[in-house]
Amino acid sequence: MQFARVDDVVLHYHLQANAPEKPVIVFSNALGADLRIWKRMRAVLDSTHTLLFYDKRGHGLSSIGEVPYTMERHADDLAGLLDHLQIKSSVVCGLSAGGMIAQCLFGRRPDLIRGLILCNTAQKLGVKADWDARIAAVDEGGIAILARGIIDRWFTGDFKAQNPEIVTGVYNMITRCSPEGYMGTCEAISQTDLTETVKGIDVPTQVFAADQDGSTDVDLVKSLADLIPGSRFDVISPAAHMSPIEQPEKMGSVIKGFLKANDL
Repeated sequence: MQFARVDDVVLHYHLQANAPEKPVIVFSNALGADLRIWKRMRAVLDSTHTLLFYDKRGHGLSSIGEVPYTMERHADDLAGLLDHLQIKSSVVCGLSAGGMIAQCLFGRRPDLIRGLILCNTAQKLGVKADWDARIAAVDEGGIAILARGIIDRWFTGDFKAQNPEIVTGVYNMITRCSPEGYMGTCEAISQTDLTETVKGIDVPTQVFAADQDGSTDVDLVKSLADLIPGSRFDVISPAAHMSPIEQPEKMGSVIKGFLKANDL
């Protein structure tokens, strides 16, 4: 296990150093998830690039820190981790809330980013009233009160039926997330609109949607791609929100094509 102190928190990360001459691919996780969601994709990508996985504050093995959070706080944490590891060139791959962190990081530290891979995410996710309701539900009953609904949005019916052990493991990951970290990140998402930031993205960008995503539907993700000049948009099928778990080979194949086409 690898850990680094960044400002007021200790962040858990895993660095697979395989290709020092290429940009590091950095993976940023969804709300309620930790770095294990990318494990099925490692075999697809680890022979060509150095890979960095990390748990954002309040998730996985990272410290909670002061709550509530802002998206800028999450982005600065990632910048601090990259600076700590002396990584000056990266392609940031973010899923859902992790995709918002990637967008925000570009706005704050564009010097760190050579490319972006934005998965099942958008420039703005939901409305504040809905996030406030989710925070209130977790505050009263814990994350478990939401977990079944989250699972239904994260996986297709066929995947759940064929992979019950994986789904149970992901359920356990969700319910064991720190409530403070979960609610803190909900607050960060509720306050975030990155529309103007993404209009200025000037690095190669791959945007992914999943055809059966119950959290960020295809039209919403496409609206993000439409705002980013020159971005590439693909739909992964069949898949729901956790497409890195459900379709790692398909995602990995498109990512490798994107990296090669842009000499990353």
